[in-house]
Amino acid sequence: MIELVIGKFYNFRFGKDRLIYIGKKGIWNQFEKIDERGKIWTEVIDENLHLIEATKLLPPRKIEITKNPDNKFHYFEGNYYYTFTIDGKKSSCIAETYDIAMILALAIKYDGTNTKMHKSILRSLNIKSCWSE
Repeated sequence: MIELVIGKFYNFRFGKDRLIYIGKKGIWNQFEKIDERGKIWTEVIDENLHLIEATKLLPPRKIEITKNPDNKFHYFEGNYYYTFTIDGKKSSCIAETYDIAMILALAIKYDGTNTKMHKSILRSLNIKSCWSE
């Protein structure tokens, strides 16, 4: 059986949702989602803890953000945009500002290419962008 530590990250085996262990209440081990702090997302009894595993940390990945007027992919509808590379792999995403490019890059870096994390980050920071819609 896994030994849970308050504040550490966990997930269900083969699950995508990243959870934070917040403690035990009665027979229930309680978890919040990383991106939905403040409310209990799931509760698991001890005999079902075999379904939970510690989140494996990914190795660090290098992010580079560029704005290069010589690159035709950075120019769209009369404006120059930012793009980024992660571990030397160029993303096809373009962003209106450096900040939005960084948020997109971090969301992809930590949550994968199908992430929706950037929407909630941009909305919570009240940053207007096509990426927050």
